[in-house]
Amino acid sequence: MITDRLTNQSRTIFDTIQNATKSMANGDSITLDALAQQVAEELNMKTTEALPFVRYFAHQTEQDNLGFVRNGKNGGWVKGAKPNETKKTSKKSSKATIIEV
Repeated sequence: MITDRLTNQSRTIFDTIQNATKSMANGDSITLDALAQQVAEELNMKTTEALPFVRYFAHQTEQDNLGFVRNGKNGGWVKGAKPNETKKTSKKSSKATIIEV
């Protein structure tokens, strides 16, 4: 049955992704394209077929603190919990105005 075949194939892809990321140390990162290529080579499939699974895995792991997606030039999937963001404070000093009545 096609449902069983697709379910098994999806499970195999996700298991391969987990095995590929298991050897990474916390804080290590990999681009999603590179991870998809690694998974595709291991399973003898096209990178374009593996990429949607890799993207889904990457975006779903943040809630379990397994890893998170970082955007930008040095973006990709980073293993480990997402660090807390520090809020930048303004350099302008706030001046209180005193009004006499």
